[in-house]
Amino acid sequence: MATEDKLTLTQTNPDGSQQVLEITSKTMTSEEVSSDPSLLEMIIDAIFDNGTEEHETYLVPAGYVEASGPVDPPEWVPPSDWDLVAPVDGTGAMLHDATPVLTPDSELGGSTDWSLPLNVAPLVTVEEAGNLDSASDLEPGPTNDYTQAARDAQSAADDFVSRGDYRAAQEAREQAEAAAGLAGDDSMLGGYDSQNLGFAADKQDLADQYRQEQTDLLHQGDYEGARESALQSGYAMRDADSLAGGSDHSGQSGRDVHNLDWATWNETNAEENLFNAQQAANDGNFEQAQMYTEQAGWQQSSADQFADQANPESLQWNVDPSSAVETGGSYEAAVNSIDTGFTPTTDYSSGADFSSDGDDMTC
Repeated sequence: MATEDKLTLTQTNPDGSQQVLEITSKTMTSEEVSSDPSLLEMIIDAIFDNGTEEHETYLVPAGYVEASGPVDPPEWVPPSDWDLVAPVDGTGAMLHDATPVLTPDSELGGSTDWSLPLNVAPLVTVEEAGNLDSASDLEPGPTNDYTQAARDAQSAADDFVSRGDYRAAQEAREQAEAAAGLAGDDSMLGGYDSQNLGFAADKQDLADQYRQEQTDLLHQGDYEGARESALQSGYAMRDADSLAGGSDHSGQSGRDVHNLDWATWNETNAEENLFNAQQAANDGNFEQAQMYTEQAGWQQSSADQFADQANPESLQWNVDPSSAVETGGSYEAAVNSIDTGFTPTTDYSSGADFSSDGDDMTC
């Protein structure tokens, strides 16, 4: 029959303190030990436990069955008062295949880590994700606005170049460069900068000056001088197109030079025939003098007709449609309407004007 005994153990710790352990035990028969050995094992383990798993004894709940392999954790359900977030990709769409991942030091039912790789867009709520139109909506407002202003101004500059209005293109490009500088991004800018376009506009002005000189000389009857001016106008216009990256607008000068070549050739022949007529008359050969005079007449008339086709102020001007350009355009960007919390140093008025005063058919 089992009897109870008390055992008192005294342990001296390394720091000199003592720990007293009092154990109440039972003296059991061999039959009782065989039927329930757990009590004796726990007492022995408590006395001789050295922190290793050897001789470890565990109390387990009734009905416990040891598994032969790994067991999947139960599905974690967040508290009802949590405001869940969903990861989104670079386009603003939710990542439907994203799953919560338990942090390494968490327990079942503990905190959940929804973090994504660094190249994935920041987290937004489900409601916010539904309102995103594109990834650009995640960018800071002022920077995005300056970037768009630079794109708009560059697009206007390209449009002006295609119309041959290089001065307006220079103005638009200057504003594109200013907006790109404020945005910190110049990737939207084209290859021809405002300096190139400024030089192109100056060459275009020079071509116009030669064109006016050509017109004045034609009114004076100086076809040879007008031809030289037309030639110089073409050279200047060709330089302007090259500097701006525009299409060739020098074709009009080419036509004018061609017509003035014929004008000067016919005029030279007319002068020679007049000289021959004078010589024949001096020799008394009036019939031959009359013939030379008639030839000189129709040759001069032909020279005048060719010259008229090279006169920009004449209704007979032989126009080259590919050389037509527009002038007087302007562009005003709305950069100063962007709310950045400070006033930009460059002053831009709002609105945009792609208008041009008209088609002056200059090259």
